[in-house]
Amino acid sequence: MKTKTCTLCGETKPLSEFTKHRAMKDGLSYWCKACTNQRAKEYRESPAGIYTQIKSRQKFYLTHGNPRFKPVIISREDFITWYNDEPKLCAYCDVPEDRLADFYDSYNKWSWRLSVDAKDNTVGYEVGNIVLACRRCNSLKSDILTFDEMREFAQKYIKPKWVAKLEATNSEPVDIEDLGLTEKNVEDFGKEFLKNVDELAEMDKHIDRKQTCPQCGFMHFDSSYGGCCGPTCEAIMRQES
Repeated sequence: MKTKTCTLCGETKPLSEFTKHRAMKDGLSYWCKACTNQRAKEYRESPAGIYTQIKSRQKFYLTHGNPRFKPVIISREDFITWYNDEPKLCAYCDVPEDRLADFYDSYNKWSWRLSVDAKDNTVGYEVGNIVLACRRCNSLKSDILTFDEMREFAQKYIKPKWVAKLEATNSEPVDIEDLGLTEKNVEDFGKEFLKNVDELAEMDKHIDRKQTCPQCGFMHFDSSYGGCCGPTCEAIMRQES
């Protein structure tokens, strides 16, 4: 059995554990699949990786005439600075990023981070016009509600529900007084939320699932992707070069 040594982890593995790479002399990547996937995951979760995903997604929308296209005006450097300094709370319902996994929500249960939302979609991704938002709020706002309208709606209806859900778990308690809520708010909205779980799950079926491209390792959002995302991979490589 032919083997190769990964230059990253130093382990010798079968050739089947290495992805194909046309630029390499032996046609295989220097890194094994496990190391490649781990490095891709680390990059996707970094501010630079998040920026690259936004850029590549919007370029795809622009190329294909997708109405969801929004211009990316903010530079990579400014985005990284903004992302690192921004409090990791949803700008609409205030849910903390590190509690998304505790809050059973068909939109957020598979999210590991808050999404980046443009307050005004006609302006796009620009300093002063971007916020962090949970996927529930981001999806509800869409291009229908303004920032202020979505903030008002989320504070009145969504926030009490996630607070009630977190209070019902054995995880770290939430101080409802600090959030400007009463125990009755939490109890009433919590009961309503639990009754609507089936409805939320049904809505979840209509969300485009993120898919991982096996070549570049990035998560893509359009359900039409199959296998490698092709031109988008090339766009990412050019951006990073």
